[in-house]
Amino acid sequence: MRRKRVWIPLLVVALLTIVNMSTNYVEKKAAIISSYMYVQLHYSDKHLSYETIEYSPQFGNYFVRYRGNDGKAVSLEMTPKPFPVLVVDDPLDEDRL
Repeated sequence: MRRKRVWIPLLVVALLTIVNMSTNYVEKKAAIISSYMYVQLHYSDKHLSYETIEYSPQFGNYFVRYRGNDGKAVSLEMTPKPFPVLVVDDPLDEDRL
């Protein structure tokens, strides 16, 4: 009986890990949340709202698109794929070359 109590939580964790690896749910949510925090920190005055997210296998990164009140779309490139929390490309950054 004691062995069953140990194996059941381990089995649940293993199944959740397999499901997470087969879907990109956690990766997408991490990219959305981290890009939202980045937008709010740097561009709160532009009133950008989240529109969509997509993964680009050519770049190996996520692209999160926001749209401003003026109708212009802005895409942030997020990396790395397993846990996308870094902004690689910010088209609104005026200090970039």
